[in-house]
Amino acid sequence: MDVHQNARLTPRCRELLVARVRAGRRRAEVARELRVSEPTVRNWVQRFQAEGVTGLRDRSSRPQRSPNATAETLRLAVVAVRRQRLAIATIAAARSTVRVGSTCTWPSTTARGWPTVRRLPDEEGVSARAFLRAAVACYAGLVVTIREVLIDNGVCYRAKVFAATCAELGLKHRRTPAWPVSGPPLESASTGTTC
Repeated sequence: MDVHQNARLTPRCRELLVARVRAGRRRAEVARELRVSEPTVRNWVQRFQAEGVTGLRDRSSRPQRSPNATAETLRLAVVAVRRQRLAIATIAAARSTVRVGSTCTWPSTTARGWPTVRRLPDEEGVSARAFLRAAVACYAGLVVTIREVLIDNGVCYRAKVFAATCAELGLKHRRTPAWPVSGPPLESASTGTTC
């Protein structure tokens, strides 16, 4: 099992948590020692009571159903075309509609027709606007229609001129969410146990 380095509770620490509660220690005290919430302690104890030690193992986070998943026939068609190692222009020309799930980073292409990555000259809204117009033109030449732009929160992409260009081109302007930074591994205050 691969546990990421900042995991609050590994399966071994979950067993330690349950053992401490079963030994008569208060849940609040155990939660404080292992730096987790009381509901987390309660949940792991309940899973242990219901399923035993196997309940303390990691479970799959894969959803049981995915209503927006790509249809299996389309997925198989894409895999078949990708195995032929065709250029994107050839693939686009062969299909009446193409949905691109990645961003175009700059409007130049290789001999095979794949977009290449280049840096913007600066972080100004005007440069981002020029990039966006060129990217839309690049993909239009490949018979690919861009419907939305998913960008990071860089200052040039938050500029009003960039948002206005998205609206002018009829593109949905989306930003990636800001995720919190996780801290270092935690150490139990009283026992020195690293979880």
